[in-house]
Amino acid sequence: MAHFYATLRSRQGEASRLGTKASGMDATVASWQGAVSVRLWHDSATDTDMADVSLIPWNGAGNNVPLYAGPVAGAKLRTIGAEGRCGDCNASLSLCRCARVEG
Repeated sequence: MAHFYATLRSRQGEASRLGTKASGMDATVASWQGAVSVRLWHDSATDTDMADVSLIPWNGAGNNVPLYAGPVAGAKLRTIGAEGRCGDCNASLSLCRCARVEG
């Protein structure tokens, strides 16, 4: 049974795809200057749908920049800012001591 749903619209028209809890869903949308990667999956241990959104290189252009990693329902975990740093205090994630927000 489908758990995730995606649509894509371009000059060729619109397309949709389905993903299950087991398969998750990955999408990459690219330009000549880089790409955006979106990954959704279901964490069965916490029964939570999770997301990972990043800028990524494409054909030699662009950089790896993590933008968000956390629950699809919203930021109950700290956001990831530029260069993989904490979105709240800008420290590296290994050094960050920000309290996680519980929702």
